Amino acid sequence: MARRTTPQRGASFSQAEASRPSVRAVGRRLADAWALIPWASVWHHGRIFMLSVLLVGSLAAAFDMLDHPLRRVTLAAATEHVQPPDLDRVARVFLGESFIALDLAELDRQIRAALPWVAHTRIQRRWPDEIRVAIEERVPVARLEGGRLLDRSGEIFEGEVAGLGLPLLKGTSAQPSDLWNAWRRWSNALAPVGLRILTLEQEARGAWTLVTDQGWEIRLGHDDMDARLQRTVEVLRAGLIARTQEIERIDARYERGVAVKWRATKQAELQPLS
Repeated sequence: MARRTTPQRGASFSQAEASRPSVRAVGRRLADAWALIPWASVWHHGRIFMLSVLLVGSLAAAFDMLDHPLRRVTLAAATEHVQPPDLDRVARVFLGESFIALDLAELDRQIRAALPWVAHTRIQRRWPDEIRVAIEERVPVARLEGGRLLDRSGEIFEGEVAGLGLPLLKGTSAQPSDLWNAWRRWSNALAPVGLRILTLEQEARGAWTLVTDQGWEIRLGHDDMDARLQRTVEVLRAGLIARTQEIERIDARYERGVAVKWRATKQAELQPLS
């Protein structure tokens, strides 16, 4: 039968004591670790951190002192089609918001969306609680069907046109900008004989018709419109211009000359080129 051996307490304690580092060794290790810490860098970054905290706190305090609830949105100058009450209706939803943090781009977007006559805005903050809005209005150049207007930039918008004396552009297949370019080109062609185009229409099949300020039509068809209008001008210059009050319609869809329908006789008469 094997004999059980019992470890001696004194021997085990001595081995544990031998494996445990001495207090002096621990102290040396701590001193070495302390020496490895870059205290100059720690102090430098610590100062930066503290200064940053102080700066952020100062800015927050300054923001609170300078910022106020928005009280007024005013029109820098009244325009022809936009008055202060119009701006008030749009801006009222922004009142009470932060004066400094107000989104000026959103205010501009809502103004242009609600007020069709506004082309551009210039918005400025006026401390402590006012926003000043300067408005550049659209300049309409022509009327379109459906009560719409065309401005000089080629943009279409809704607006009242009473008393503006704008030409009417009509056409289902042409773009409004194409109608406007045709009106300008043919208005220049008719200017030497003192005529102005009140209505320009492109029909569904592409044929063009003009109505002058004398109340009569010029039919150009759908081919060679520039050349046909030039022939009309030449016939008018040759003497027909003196009888403009008698004309009901000029049909320029001929290779040489034009056909004239007179108001009195209601009969067509071919006016050849001289």
